[in-house]
Amino acid sequence: SFVTTLADYKRYAEGDGAAQEVIDMQHRLMAERLHNWVEAADDVVQKTGRKIVMSVGNDDPLYLDSVIRDARHVAFSEDRAIDLGENTTLFSVGYSNETPWKTPRECPEWELAQRIDTCLNNKPSGTTCVFNFHRPPHRSKLDKSPDGHVGSKAVRNALEVYSPALALFGHIHESMAIQKLGVTTCINPGSDYERARLSGARILVENGRVVDAMLTREQGQSFSRRKKLFGFYF
Repeated sequence: SFVTTLADYKRYAEGDGAAQEVIDMQHRLMAERLHNWVEAADDVVQKTGRKIVMSVGNDDPLYLDSVIRDARHVAFSEDRAIDLGENTTLFSVGYSNETPWKTPRECPEWELAQRIDTCLNNKPSGTTCVFNFHRPPHRSKLDKSPDGHVGSKAVRNALEVYSPALALFGHIHESMAIQKLGVTTCINPGSDYERARLSGARILVENGRVVDAMLTREQGQSFSRRKKLFGFYF
């Protein structure tokens, strides 16, 4: 958000060559807000020693990548393999298949499949594989929208080919769910940002296997109290 005058508001609304000015202002404000978030996350890592990984989604302009890459401690995950410890590796792809809105990070299914395969090219042998893909798999509990199932077939195929232990998704805000697809525990925490509520999940992984998971907006579900060997929160 930003403070403006009534005169400037009318100028923005009526055009008058102000469109680029508004776009430039939006870019600056988005970068500033993300920078503040990254700084706060950096401080948490420095104080606690915890690992924080940040990723992007299809709505995020490409220029925001550099804001996260410049972080002191936070890891930027896009198109990279991130070692999470405990012989576990995170693979992230923020692109989605095509949408009606022509967002900055979307592409045809064939290209999304290529991006996934490229990201997984250097998968260490014997590691526990965790997917962090923005678009959920097609025809699942995680991709239901008012228009039906809108997930990615490329992502669904990648789950069948690579069989990760855990797969984290987003994109479809109203499709909050945990579902087992093959050997993979798939999670979409949904989104409730309109009410300023942070949706997330707590996941416990032991010996390469997901043994407990909880959506943090849900009531009445229990998270295991056993010794936490490895876990996620997002």
